[in-house]
Amino acid sequence: HAVASAEEADIPKFKWSQDEDTLYITIEVPCKNETIDIAADKDFFGFSCVSLVDGKKKTLAFSPREDIVAETAKCAGKERAYETCTLKKVHRHYFDRLWAP
Repeated sequence: HAVASAEEADIPKFKWSQDEDTLYITIEVPCKNETIDIAADKDFFGFSCVSLVDGKKKTLAFSPREDIVAETAKCAGKERAYETCTLKKVHRHYFDRLWAP
C-alpha cells in the first residue's frame, strides 16, 4: 500500500512496468529539482518532491513485492513533466504485483 503521513497526504499518480531485472516507476508530477528526496532499502522505496504545478509536497512510499537493490535506486526528471525511477531487483524474474502482501 502507498503510505503517507498527515502532512504528506498528496500521493502522486504513478505507473509501473518491469522487465526481468528492473522495476520502472513513472511518477506523474513535475518536481522542483532541489526538493527531490529518494529513500530506498531492500524492502522499501520512497520518493518525495515539491510539485512545480501546485507547490505541494508529493510522496510515494511502498514495500515492493520482493527485495530490491537499494543502492542502485535512482530517479530522473523528464522535460519538467514527470520523474522516472528505476529499481533493480535482487532476484531476476517478473513480479506478479508491485506491493508486498
